[in-house]
Amino acid sequence: MIYLSFEGEQITKGATTDATTNTSAAAKQDATIPPYLSARPSDRKVIIRDTYFRLAELLGPYDVALATTRPASGPYQMIVFGGSSELIGFPAGIGAVSDPDCGDTVASDISFIFDTIDDEAWTTQVSMASIGLNVGIPSTNRWTDCMCFSGSECGYMHPAINCTLGTNVPVATGAACVPPYTGAIDDQTRFEDAFGCRQ
Repeated sequence: MIYLSFEGEQITKGATTDATTNTSAAAKQDATIPPYLSARPSDRKVIIRDTYFRLAELLGPYDVALATTRPASGPYQMIVFGGSSELIGFPAGIGAVSDPDCGDTVASDISFIFDTIDDEAWTTQVSMASIGLNVGIPSTNRWTDCMCFSGSECGYMHPAINCTLGTNVPVATGAACVPPYTGAIDDQTRFEDAFGCRQ
């Protein structure tokens, strides 16, 4: 289950991450995250809607569900949308924070996507990359690829496009969770390994 939290969360800094208790090891301080794009009431609902449907399409082949209300019980990944990187103790201007879960050892990961990522195409790309990082898939350096997470190569540094899960995509320099993956990866196969295929 992937829980997309667009309406604000109270985050507690902790030694380990657990989305079911809003505890994040990546956060450097406790934080109140406001609703995503709360200063843009005229278009935030459209961006949220379009992001949800783009993610649903990309994840359609895989045995994983999306939710915009908190599941009754874990485990689940949670992506918290809204606010700024300073709220969790990071420098200003960072678009997203995701703590790569190499080996997928954390049952309920948390990622953050801040208001600086404010277009549905970019939001979708960073969300997909966060979902992958949370199950130990390394980031890539092809700007059209959904696993491109950070750096000047990635899509949100370029004109917004709909990202794809590519094949034979170069792994980003310095990416976490390498090995077991070296050189290039097949995103689709990695997502199949992580989530299984929808029957």
